[in-house]
Amino acid sequence: MARSAKPGDGFPLTVVRKENPVPEDNRKEIENAAEAVRDTASKTMEDIAEQLKALRQQVQALQSSSAEIAAQAGKMVASSARVAGDKIASGAREAGDKVASGARVAGEKVTTTVEHYPFSAVLVAAGAAFLLGRMSASSYSQPSYAESTLDQLKHRLHDLSSRLPPHLKSALRSSLR
Repeated sequence: MARSAKPGDGFPLTVVRKENPVPEDNRKEIENAAEAVRDTASKTMEDIAEQLKALRQQVQALQSSSAEIAAQAGKMVASSARVAGDKIASGAREAGDKVASGARVAGEKVTTTVEHYPFSAVLVAAGAAFLLGRMSASSYSQPSYAESTLDQLKHRLHDLSSRLPPHLKSALRSSLR
């Protein structure tokens, strides 16, 4: 049967059998080995705590450097967008200037042509007005709402009059004349 060692025996948490007690010279070795294990465990715990502390410092450093990098990237994007916007605005101004210049030149050519050939200019203007009038007249060839409503009323009255007895038809015609 096993018995627990007494606190002063040097084996606080072990069980020793009566039949096989630990010899005195082995006891010292076991105590020394246990002490070495405790020392190693305590050093290992201290090492782990130091490594955790170092890891926390590295994470904080990475966080601050990533924030700095993000801020720099934002500034670079804003600067690039500003430059691109300036280039687009400049290109739009140049295109507008070219269009205005071309319109001015075309206007001057038309004025010169009309001054040199007034009769031809009047004929061309009359032809253009005629064509525009024909095109707009063809879009109005469909009956208006009022015309289509009047046509519907006429058809309805004709249908109703065909249902009237003959003596009422003649009385209505004579009263309407």
